[in-house]
Amino acid sequence: MISNYGTFLLDAALSDDGIIRLPQFVVDNQVQTGALVPVLSNLKHPDYGIYVVHSSKRRLNKRMRALIDALTESCVPLNEKG
Repeated sequence: MISNYGTFLLDAALSDDGIIRLPQFVVDNQVQTGALVPVLSNLKHPDYGIYVVHSSKRRLNKRMRALIDALTESCVPLNEKG
């Protein structure tokens, strides 16, 4: 099943209508309750990067710096969290 709409894919999988690949944080509750079962766990796919793009000609204000810091802290890969 292919879609760029995660909620549609999740609903389809919960209705036994296919196999999906979504980020762990999206399906974690359903996996923990047993509503979804991981399959093909041995297959790996490349990590996706998250980027903040801003003008190098402008100084970052405090709000933007706080946003970048919060994103940096919260987007640590799951395998690096302690």
